[in-house]
Amino acid sequence: MSSLDVLYGRLVTDKKLSILINAGIGLVQSLERGEFLYAEPGFFAARHYEKVKSFTVGLPISSKVLMSLTQHFGLGLEGYVNLNSIHSFYGLNLVASFRQYKFRKKKGRV
Repeated sequence: MSSLDVLYGRLVTDKKLSILINAGIGLVQSLERGEFLYAEPGFFAARHYEKVKSFTVGLPISSKVLMSLTQHFGLGLEGYVNLNSIHSFYGLNLVASFRQYKFRKKKGRV
């Protein structure tokens, strides 16, 4: 199962926390095992099957929560789901972010 998605989303940020929610449209490809073709001779021999490819349109939805721990490193979680007519799938990823974070300085006395 693989997908190629185009997403649009919203980002909400606080001092050290960012929340991103995306949704869009995607092309989903599935590669499944079809009919049995033949088996090679031997006890541990390989069996060969027909490959059945199918394509459909999916609805991908993703949300990410990212916390900046230092000025250059952030850690978070991303959850995703892809709803489609072949086989919907979902998952959870651990996210590590390496970049230059710009922290907002508090106004007031120095």
